[in-house]
Amino acid sequence: MTIRQQQTVKGTSFVIKDPVSGQYFRFRETEQFIARQLDGETPLEVVRQRTEEKFQGTLAAGSLDSFIKRLEKTGLLETEETTKKERAGGRGRLRGSPLYLRFKVFDPDKLFDSLIRRARFFFTPHFMVLSAALILVAVATTIANWSEFTQSLPRLYRLSTIPLFMAMILLIVSAHEFAHGLTCKHFGGEVHEIGFLLLYFQPAFYCNVSDAWLFPEKSKRFWVSFAGPYFELCLWAVAALAWRLTDGETWINYLALIVMTLSGFKTLFNFQPFLKLDGYYLLSDYLEIPNLRRKSFRYVGRLIERLFGFARPIAEEVSRREQWIYLVYGLVATVTSFSIVGYILVTAGGYLVEGHQPMVVLLSTSLLAFKFRRRFRRLFGKGSAAPDPLDDFEDFDPSDTGPLAEPAGPESAGTEPTKPPSRRFLFLGRLQLRVVGPFNILPRENADVRATVEGIVEKIYVDEGDQVKEGEVIARLSDLTQRAELQKVEGDLEAKRARLKMLLVGPRPEEVEVARKAVETAGTKRQQALNLYLQAKRARDERLALNETTIKKAEERLQFAEKNLKIYQTLVEEGLGARKLLDEAAELFAVRKRELEEARAQGQVLLAEDLAEVRKDVAVTEKEMKEAEGKLQVLLAGSRREEIQALQGEINRSEAEQAFLRQQLAGSLVVSPATGIVATPSRALQEMNYHFVKVGDLIAKVDDVKTVTAQIIISEKEFDGVRVGEKVVLRARAYPNETFYGTVTSIATTAQGESSGGEPALAGMSSGNPASANKTIVVATQSDNRLLLLKPEMTGQAKIFCGPRRIVDLITRRVARTFKVEFWSWW
Repeated sequence: MTIRQQQTVKGTSFVIKDPVSGQYFRFRETEQFIARQLDGETPLEVVRQRTEEKFQGTLAAGSLDSFIKRLEKTGLLETEETTKKERAGGRGRLRGSPLYLRFKVFDPDKLFDSLIRRARFFFTPHFMVLSAALILVAVATTIANWSEFTQSLPRLYRLSTIPLFMAMILLIVSAHEFAHGLTCKHFGGEVHEIGFLLLYFQPAFYCNVSDAWLFPEKSKRFWVSFAGPYFELCLWAVAALAWRLTDGETWINYLALIVMTLSGFKTLFNFQPFLKLDGYYLLSDYLEIPNLRRKSFRYVGRLIERLFGFARPIAEEVSRREQWIYLVYGLVATVTSFSIVGYILVTAGGYLVEGHQPMVVLLSTSLLAFKFRRRFRRLFGKGSAAPDPLDDFEDFDPSDTGPLAEPAGPESAGTEPTKPPSRRFLFLGRLQLRVVGPFNILPRENADVRATVEGIVEKIYVDEGDQVKEGEVIARLSDLTQRAELQKVEGDLEAKRARLKMLLVGPRPEEVEVARKAVETAGTKRQQALNLYLQAKRARDERLALNETTIKKAEERLQFAEKNLKIYQTLVEEGLGARKLLDEAAELFAVRKRELEEARAQGQVLLAEDLAEVRKDVAVTEKEMKEAEGKLQVLLAGSRREEIQALQGEINRSEAEQAFLRQQLAGSLVVSPATGIVATPSRALQEMNYHFVKVGDLIAKVDDVKTVTAQIIISEKEFDGVRVGEKVVLRARAYPNETFYGTVTSIATTAQGESSGGEPALAGMSSGNPASANKTIVVATQSDNRLLLLKPEMTGQAKIFCGPRRIVDLITRRVARTFKVEFWSWW
């Protein structure tokens, strides 16, 4: 065996390595002293007496027997059975359980001996300085180019990337494990095992560097655990710089992106301490508590058992420091482990439940139960439970065996042992039922200040945060056009009203007298025109008579001239008359003929004269006389009722236009519809100046925030117990140290579905989600906000106190809500 003495916060301890089984054990001074006395010849009674004399305490025979049985069980005692096992052979290549299966590939000790001589540089201060600087530069580069990195990630979402991913994982993990092994060799340890690991059916590599537990220096053990993730972090830094420096179309850039992504996420996951990865071992080394996970689970389990009244008191040997460490780590690790299981059950199992596949669900649940069988044993099992394959090494914890008891003090003599809490506490104790949900703040009254008329904003009178009263002027719009239109309408309205007054009063005597004189004048003109017509007619008749006389006289002269012409023609033909006389007779005949034609033409002219102009004058004067008489009759009859009604209608229309324009002028002064605080940002208000707005455009928002309304979103699964009037406590994210109080004022009548973004759908709108979708119920409360701390749209968490309930009722309530409702339909 290999034995190393170490100093820890709990004192001196001894780490023992069994070369046959490859297991490691930690003994305190008491256990180490007892183990050295077990030489096969010294009686147990003598061993007990020697131990009591050396450590000045009392060692019960039962405790010593229990310790020896445990040594025998672990194979540290040389017996016939252990001898047979040694002869049967060492450890095989395949070891472990179905959930923790290890396959040893080869013994890398000689390989590491040859590599360590070539890798001395990696263990020098120069490498640490260079690598740390490289990592810092890579971190700064990644932060500065984060958006470009996130945009490059979709390049990896291809099927062709999977083989390259697997190859890179193999290389990175191999480098990671080699870093652990080489560091262990550098500090003088031995590494005899490297291989594949099937951890909860997930393949992985491992390098057994358990020899690090033999290092007395805490720093060396720390570096062995830190070497793997640190070297992987260096690979990430090189890949990050290569990704940034190379062109995005090259294969080097693509390969660097893969390494950068894998190493980055793997390193972050590796450093978390709640699973047994490098982060866990670093924390365990730092706290100097081996098997931290197992001890923390056991400690939390005993606390839970004490709460229910089933457990024995926690061992007093556990220091207060360790109690706090076990409590914090155990609670966080327990919540983390069961949260992962719960997430798997809720997400993956949810599809099976809704698909009515109970057998698959039961098989999956059985597999998960088998996986966490040891976790429950660590929580609620006895201290002598078999060690976990994932334990660091077997630690003979005093709380488990405690072979040596300290002398009892005077205060402990004769006292009764402390009794566990009564189980009746679960049924008689009462705690407040609290329903928790997110909330957002709304003003009690949210008033929008909108334009009632179109126009250009001339001036804004308020600023963000100003307190305004109802009716106070917020802004003024330009009213030049409305004023001009109003003046025009008012002038036209005055003219129409004057006309109506004239119609209602009727004609004046002077107007009637003027109309009478106009009738007389028209009659005189008519008489004069008629007289002229009669005179012209008599003159025409006289000319016609004279013309007829002239025509008869011309006819007689023509007949006489014709007779003379015929006589002279006969004489000339007979040669009795002179030719000259014939010509004179012919000439006289022609003259008499023309005189007759002229007389007849003049008669036609006289007949054609119809005295049109004179008759026209007579007709015009007659018409004027009738018009004058009509006007006189109208004046004497007064105004018509229809005319008065028509004019009254025009006046009403003008008055409506006047009222509309006055309303438009009044609307140019935009006033606040409510009392509150201006919630529109100052920049938006300033941009409204000289901005054209239409009817209904928003100018400002005025919120009444002295009393605010908080809308609390409660899941329908947690809604039971919420009533109007229940007390509500609010914590806003902006003021985590301030508490606001209120009471439930209203509860929505309809459950709402969640939108795609996870937010509840708007009230009054059907979400259309199926019955299996998550539903929420909106609960409203009002809170005093006179200090104006809460702003609209602020968010936070609210607690609704639904009254005291029995503790057992609260537990059963939580358990019942753990399972899907569809589960109950199977039975």
